[in-house]
Amino acid sequence: MACELLVHLARRRPITWKDDIRAAVGSFMRQNVNSALVPTMNRMLLRPIADHDDAQVRTLVRSCLSRAGLAIPGTAYFDPQLPHLTAYYAGLDHARYWVVEVEGHVVAGAGIAPVPGIAGTCELQKLYVDAAYRGRGYATALMDQAIAYASQWYQWCYLETHTKLAVARSMYVRRGFKPLPRPLTAGEHQAMDHWAIKDLSGNRDYPSQG
Repeated sequence: MACELLVHLARRRPITWKDDIRAAVGSFMRQNVNSALVPTMNRMLLRPIADHDDAQVRTLVRSCLSRAGLAIPGTAYFDPQLPHLTAYYAGLDHARYWVVEVEGHVVAGAGIAPVPGIAGTCELQKLYVDAAYRGRGYATALMDQAIAYASQWYQWCYLETHTKLAVARSMYVRRGFKPLPRPLTAGEHQAMDHWAIKDLSGNRDYPSQG
């Protein structure tokens, strides 16, 4: 890049140091910026899941849980719908799953689905980021997308997580999720030990669970 810049400058009319050399550099950069110079976040594609993503998402979820020591029954690791998430979310009302794709690879994902039997309440589900791609804002981008979508259909957003996932729990707190004393439902994820909920229309506390 440095050599190419010198060639570019040499081809321009003679200049002095007080001539606008910055304009020459700017001209070169405008002509030569390409995807290799764009920050990784800008190369990220956040989109709805598709059938061809299912295998990669299954691997992503299981890899993240394995790294956390949570490849155990009662977690998403053994969810029966995990191998075919595209069809699963397509079959639910007001539900979506999104993935983050980087250079053709799915490196993160998250979903929204209704909580069965509880009107106006959805669940933030399966928010995972490949360990090699953390710290780049992908989880935040996914959560923003999920919450924006959920706000169109629901009043509350619920989630289940685990104390071993400390970084994720800190992020949920920053995004306005408040802890609950127990799960809202007796669902599949009995191994989870931390539950939280977010008011999608304000900052209310969730009604007492009795």
